[in-house]
Amino acid sequence: MKRPPPRVIVIGGGIVGVAGAWQLARRGCSVLLLERRESVALETSFANGGQISPSEVAPWSKPEVVRRAPIWMLRAGAPFRWRPSVDAAQWRWLWGFLSQCSHAANERSVRRLFPLAQASVSELRKARETAKREGWALDYDMAQRGILRIFRTLAIREREWRAEAPLREMGVEMRLLSTGECIEMEPALQHAPENLRGGGLYTPGDESGDAHLFAHALWKNAQSWGVEGRFGVEVTALRAASDGRIQPQVNGEWLECDALVLSAGCWSPALARGLGLALPVWPVKGYSLTAAIADQSRAPRISVTDTGRRAVFTRLGACMRVAGLAEVARSTTEGLDPARAGILASYAEDLFPGAMDAGTARFWHGYRPMMPDSTPLIGKAPGSENLWLNLGHGSLGWTMSMGSALLLAQRICGETPSLDPRPYDPEARLSRNAAMLDA
Repeated sequence: MKRPPPRVIVIGGGIVGVAGAWQLARRGCSVLLLERRESVALETSFANGGQISPSEVAPWSKPEVVRRAPIWMLRAGAPFRWRPSVDAAQWRWLWGFLSQCSHAANERSVRRLFPLAQASVSELRKARETAKREGWALDYDMAQRGILRIFRTLAIREREWRAEAPLREMGVEMRLLSTGECIEMEPALQHAPENLRGGGLYTPGDESGDAHLFAHALWKNAQSWGVEGRFGVEVTALRAASDGRIQPQVNGEWLECDALVLSAGCWSPALARGLGLALPVWPVKGYSLTAAIADQSRAPRISVTDTGRRAVFTRLGACMRVAGLAEVARSTTEGLDPARAGILASYAEDLFPGAMDAGTARFWHGYRPMMPDSTPLIGKAPGSENLWLNLGHGSLGWTMSMGSALLLAQRICGETPSLDPRPYDPEARLSRNAAMLDA
């Protein structure tokens, strides 16, 4: 006899949580989504870089980080910074991160992450087809123009080309371009040719779009499938009931469910800690700037990544977004640092002078839920009857959201997974040690 679809509670209304709720609802599950903000996608998913980039899944834990970290610590405008905390969890996370800064560890993570990203893009395209077939709106400033990575020096070009060897082996189409070819592909770069002396790398299979708009469109459709949302509510604790099932507490009430999905990003470890579960996820702060386009000819049509500065430039409708910078934060309560945010404005003016209307600029900061090896946790929590994890996507939540949701929903509903779940499985990975240092 076929078992009835489970009653599922999803904690977290970011792009990952919303996509999970959508996939579960379309499989017949009864879904309740809990979100502490007043709507979906108002935290990390609100104003990210906009790139959907399976070709850029290489983790931040690269060999050059160890060498360059001391220099970056002394530079106010460094792309990567660390704000030391007295919290021992931050130090454990940092040690785990640094231990992954080797060529072997980097390649291992790439080979884990790419299949998930590839599946995610496939699911995203299916969602667009589904929306068109069923007649509901899925508008999110989508562009299928690929991503152009530019290199400021030949040395960066050579280093990045070598690092991308595993992705080329897995079938990712990549084209090395000269400086002139970069400008021919993206004419807006002609105003600052000195910034791409190393040429570029074009990946036509990548996309871009507004994660915030996408999450809202998906959420609206999820509601039509019966998903209920409770907003402005705080999940204050998790506990194991007498039958072993984990329950969330909201406004003093313990809620029952067949499956509980934790997708609360950087806020997940605090909840899991009450169950004795250590999640090695740490907030890595990022910034973005969004402004109206002042001159169409000076704003890029193709999403551009400045590899040396680790910054991205994406056109979203009538606006342009600049995103980047990374800070290993002390907590998720830090505010916007105007000096750091202003760096993005200087990046934009340097690479695309006159493209943005400075008077319309909106600055934002968010917290990427980062694992030491950049590989998310997707699956059942160790030793649990009903707790499922879908978190730790770092800067790739938008890129991996739909594939992660598919894998999660398939496992909860007892379906055969579309891709190998083992690289992301919490039961296997968390049982090794809290630092997630896979050999």
